[in-house]
Amino acid sequence: MPAALPAYTVVVPVFNGARYVRRAVESAVAQTVPAAEILVIDDGSTDGSAGLVAHYPRVRVVTHAVNAGLSAARNTGVAAAKTGVVALLDSDDCWDADKLEWQLPAFAARPDVTVVFCDFRAVNVAGEPIGWQGGTLNRVAKLGLTFEPLGGDASVLVGSTTEALIRETSFMHPSSVAFRREAFDAAGPFNTSYRYAEDLEMWLRLAGVGRVAYVDRNLVTIEARPDSLGHQTAKMAKYLTDLYATLPARFPDAAPETKRAVAAFLKRECAGLAWHHREQGELTLARDYYRRSLAAGWSLRTLLGYLRSYTK
Repeated sequence: MPAALPAYTVVVPVFNGARYVRRAVESAVAQTVPAAEILVIDDGSTDGSAGLVAHYPRVRVVTHAVNAGLSAARNTGVAAAKTGVVALLDSDDCWDADKLEWQLPAFAARPDVTVVFCDFRAVNVAGEPIGWQGGTLNRVAKLGLTFEPLGGDASVLVGSTTEALIRETSFMHPSSVAFRREAFDAAGPFNTSYRYAEDLEMWLRLAGVGRVAYVDRNLVTIEARPDSLGHQTAKMAKYLTDLYATLPARFPDAAPETKRAVAAFLKRECAGLAWHHREQGELTLARDYYRRSLAAGWSLRTLLGYLRSYTK
């Protein structure tokens, strides 16, 4: 007899998302395996976002008096969840109606599976396909991971998911992820000091708590907007380099190829940030990033840029 599917909570953080939050919540309400609850965390919105969705079935709104950031909003949602499984949904994304129907059996089949994610597709604000349209399985396989079938297009990742995440700079989108609440409690909350890369930092800790499973289906639609964090290149690079600078100490026994990937990332991204800050006339910051890039790996071009920063 198949194991019963676990109850789950949906956590939807929103900050001034009146244009799209209804679409996200409606996709959660429409799941073929209904959520026990849908928590909308209004993170200090001033556009009435939460009021647009408060009337939907199973929706409960939790309000932050002031904007505290995405990590804090997700932490509030998970802390308020009353079920053993939590599924994240960003307010500008939406799910296919059968997303959780495909993901929940992995939790039921394997008690050691603590995280289940799936593939996704990207669209622009007009709903037209752009960029990524799926293919995570092939992407992950190239990182040296193998797959232990669970049935229903679901597999447990075999190998170091943590190191694969580091080498790829993540392959799990937050809106594709569901996890056991006990695993989240063991790993610790989202790091509120990160305004970007908070998801990757969280996945690295969650992957160390239990097994990660993947459903090879595009079950999430991600909206890429010009004002989204993912398009703020310098901010992205700043938080990612800060995170990657911590990785050698956090994972001292990582494989040589992972250590090389971290060094190459820091060398490249710090050099890019140095150039950016030099162009902005922020020479102290530029020199700091030039030094960080050179510490990660020698480059004549970077050295020359560093020296020129003293002549501008």
